[in-house]
Amino acid sequence: MLIMPVCCWYWGNTADRPLKVRRLIGGATDVFRCLMKTLGVLDYRVERESHPDGTEPFLIVANHPSLIDVVFLLAEFPESQCVVKRALWTNPFTHMLFRYSGYISNDDPETLLTESVAAMKNGDSLILFPEGTRTRAGCDPEFKAGAAAIAVRAGRSVLPILILVTPTTLTKADHWYSVPEEKVFVDITVCEPLSVTDATGVPDERQAIRQFNKRLQQWYCERLEAKGC
Repeated sequence: MLIMPVCCWYWGNTADRPLKVRRLIGGATDVFRCLMKTLGVLDYRVERESHPDGTEPFLIVANHPSLIDVVFLLAEFPESQCVVKRALWTNPFTHMLFRYSGYISNDDPETLLTESVAAMKNGDSLILFPEGTRTRAGCDPEFKAGAAAIAVRAGRSVLPILILVTPTTLTKADHWYSVPEEKVFVDITVCEPLSVTDATGVPDERQAIRQFNKRLQQWYCERLEAKGC
């Protein structure tokens, strides 16, 4: 955070500055998770059922069991765009960081949709939590239509990420200072992409979005059930 103003000044207002800033953020989050592992605060594993080669942009979606999920996603996909909560976008400590990275605020739904589709059509991958907030423990994820709308309108495949956190921590019901007695383990699976081809073949766009959103939510419910969640 402290070196960010220096980097932004050094890189200047160039076309590749957002990508450089995103890489910097990705590197910082990777260092953070490695530090947490070294200190024994948590452990993690990343399993890849899919190995994207980086040539195709994806809408990267994930379930959201914990506040720290985004740290792992940014570390795994450092060049990607990311949808950021308005509270963080307007925070004086993070505003400049997100502004220069080109991240997208969720403040206005229409602007969010327009900018997200434009970014993906421009060749950027995009990180988004379809639930819009953290999953409530013991409940199935409930996806809003935003992720499906972006995928359908951009005509891009979805790269689903499955995140399991054991024991649960930093959920919506937990205080940030609540520390589990056991070491936290974060299990991340990068799954096979889901194509929107079937949905984009539906003449009515709203119906296509509803259809794909239902498919996406069902996919997560089935995978989480298979994991015993």
